[in-house]
Amino acid sequence: MTVIPFLPVTVNQASYLPDCALLFLRNLHSRLFCFFLQSFNGLICG
Repeated sequence: MTVIPFLPVTVNQASYLPDCALLFLRNLHSRLFCFFLQSFNGLICG
């Protein structure tokens, strides 16, 4: 459950970050989520 403490921090600091940095964080977070989702599906289906 390392995602839950990470979300409020990004929400609180969203107004202080530049748009490009915010997009980078969103892209990185979605990539990590996709990676963990694929690994989880690999453990179940594989």
